[in-house]
Amino acid sequence: MCSEISFAFLRLEVSKERELSRGKGTDAGNESAPPWANAHPRIKVHFSTMFSEELHMKMTYLTENLPKLSLQKIVQEATALYVAQKLNELGKP
Repeated sequence: MCSEISFAFLRLEVSKERELSRGKGTDAGNESAPPWANAHPRIKVHFSTMFSEELHMKMTYLTENLPKLSLQKIVQEATALYVAQKLNELGKP
């Protein structure tokens, strides 16, 4: 319950910050700024996906045989690399 309240407060705080920055024109007229320019680093967004059984078993094997590795970490790191590669192909930072 306490974490839910903290998360709700953080989202409210971020929302207020975004409204203020829009009102002051920090991004006004800046068409070159990417959509994620104002993303708050502390906010995590839930995303669910499905994997083939084979891929899931491979990832599970890795987590059982490598220290400090989790399914979530595998997916986050692989996704970050893939997205960075695709953005680079588009010429975006």
